[in-house]
Amino acid sequence: MVMATTTKSDGPIRYLGQHLRGVDKSRRVMLPPEWRPKGTSGEFSIHLWPLDTREYLLVLPPARWAKMVENIGEASLTDRKAAVLQRLVGANSYTKSLDAYGRLPLPDPAARVAGLENEALLVGSGDKFEIWNPAKFAASLDQPETKRVLENLENYKL
Repeated sequence: MVMATTTKSDGPIRYLGQHLRGVDKSRRVMLPPEWRPKGTSGEFSIHLWPLDTREYLLVLPPARWAKMVENIGEASLTDRKAAVLQRLVGANSYTKSLDAYGRLPLPDPAARVAGLENEALLVGSGDKFEIWNPAKFAASLDQPETKRVLENLENYKL
């Protein structure tokens, strides 16, 4: 497994690497120490993601969640598409806090849909992270969409 790193100890956490973790009977996963917020409540929003296929759990720290809510909320209240999006995000989202040991409780309905039983793969994604069923994550790497992205890396500003 690749170890995760952070920026400065007082800076934002960067969620990097892959971490295979057990899921306990209470549906909790242990976050890597470097992924745990210091001096805060350790609250995260957890979303079944993507909204259409619900393959994994997307985990957002408070600042990233606030940015998402702000972006979605900029639409007019009369915009029906925006209302559908807000409804889908809200219906597939949960707020959970780390316990004193650094374990993140997974919302039971979402964990069942994502196939998180005994093991979970935590996958860093910069300012957020994902929680996958390890077999589903491995299968996602062989998907046509993944291959298209890799074939067209020159089109991305890296």
